Amino acid sequence: MKLYILRHGAAQRVAASDAERALTEHGVSQVQAIADYCATHADGIERIICSPYLRARQTAAIFKEVAKLTTDIIENANITPDIPVTRTVKSLDEHMTGDLLMVSHQPLVSSLITYLVWGETSPRVGMDTASLACLEVEMLQPGMAELNWLQHVDDLR
Repeated sequence: MKLYILRHGAAQRVAASDAERALTEHGVSQVQAIADYCATHADGIERIICSPYLRARQTAAIFKEVAKLTTDIIENANITPDIPVTRTVKSLDEHMTGDLLMVSHQPLVSSLITYLVWGETSPRVGMDTASLACLEVEMLQPGMAELNWLQHVDDLR
């Protein structure tokens, strides 16, 4: 199975709370570009799971529309910025019935990729806003995934 890990697009710096930060125009453009890339380089996404934070929900909705995905978007509080990776892995395991797109935040996205591909001791993978990673996953265990590719949106322009 494939696990696609997407960091949300660029967001406002200030809002009433971190959870309420919305995407900027630039962030919307970033998500549209990476979703367009994904539409030609990834197929078979069966589920979308996203953080309940506004910018992640917006990213998931834009991605779904641009990539022409028909699946529902499932919000999950276990994929917010500072959740421990092991808790996220347990939550993802419940949803891994096919190829899955997860939309979340730093530092979680980098930590999760590092945990799944190299185990807990390796350095983190860099994930800029709207960066998308594709992992081949048989089991959600440390060091058991393969990083197929990592695409930074700014490299597409």
